[in-house]
Amino acid sequence: MNFPGNPPASNTSTSQAGPRSYQSTPVVPLGPSSSTSSNSRNSKLEHIIQNYYTKTAQVIVQARVDFDKEQNIKRSSSSIASSSDKAKSKLNKWFNIATQDAEGLKEDLKFWRSRVLQSVDEEIPPLVLEIYLDTSDLTPTQSLMIADDRSRYNKVELRYPEDRILLERWTLSLNHPLPDSFVDLPSLYKRSIIFFRSLYSFVRLLPAYELQRRVRQFGAPNGISLGYRMTPIATYDESEMPLDKSIVDGDGHDLQAYGFPDVITPLGTFRLQVLYRKNCDFRIEDSSEQDLSARMLDLNEHFFTPTMDKHRLEQRPRSVYSFDDQEVRDSGTLRMVHV
Repeated sequence: MNFPGNPPASNTSTSQAGPRSYQSTPVVPLGPSSSTSSNSRNSKLEHIIQNYYTKTAQVIVQARVDFDKEQNIKRSSSSIASSSDKAKSKLNKWFNIATQDAEGLKEDLKFWRSRVLQSVDEEIPPLVLEIYLDTSDLTPTQSLMIADDRSRYNKVELRYPEDRILLERWTLSLNHPLPDSFVDLPSLYKRSIIFFRSLYSFVRLLPAYELQRRVRQFGAPNGISLGYRMTPIATYDESEMPLDKSIVDGDGHDLQAYGFPDVITPLGTFRLQVLYRKNCDFRIEDSSEQDLSARMLDLNEHFFTPTMDKHRLEQRPRSVYSFDDQEVRDSGTLRMVHV
């Protein structure tokens, strides 16, 4: 197949049998074409739809989670992880964008990829991909801080058992009704290239991307990391601070929504929306380091003075000036007294 690098040809014939035909729908009319040609088109369409889910998840997750450092990968219990993901991963070049084809991520997407053939008769449940900040590794001396609109940092109060903060919720849906007119696959592939280029750029403009860059720069000892999970519906976990809850009290405008242009396919219309926090300016304060800094400030002012110079300062007599009021009145002189 030539999908990843180039748009698929409309009338390519092959002797290989493909998945079930969509001849019952108005989007793939049988006409004079052969059964083999119809199967070939349906097979290509299936791959395009499957890779829509795969590429969307890869672009988003790989801009939030550092796959190069296994200790930074924080995944929910509903996800299936593989310790050898990095070794097994290869590049996915669908839609002219190279992303890592990690095995763990492919496992998470099986639910949606396996239901592509069912989308003719019924809608596939949406793919809900949530990005969260994991604070479970913070030590007792570390505090999570966030900047307010005046650039002042305030402590984030997480109530037990909360140890995660939801930052983003992405929702990809393939909605009915099916289109009435014929959808050309090469044109669909070209539109998809534009869609994923926009997505690739947009995920790097959101606040969570800058947060991930800082976490990656300072490493795991900070006690925080970014993680993800995929579900068919938006879920609520008591260990998480939900998106509709403000991190800073009184800040009721922390959320922003954005929707991408629809992409019409023979199996329905793809819609991608995101709800995200505008403020992800987090940092960690360590009280043990502050105590050390305070002790350093209390040190003797000559602590860093070379030994010989310090000895001379201690042995040298100190001089003070003393004024004798009578002498000043009589002679206007100043008397130096050694003590």
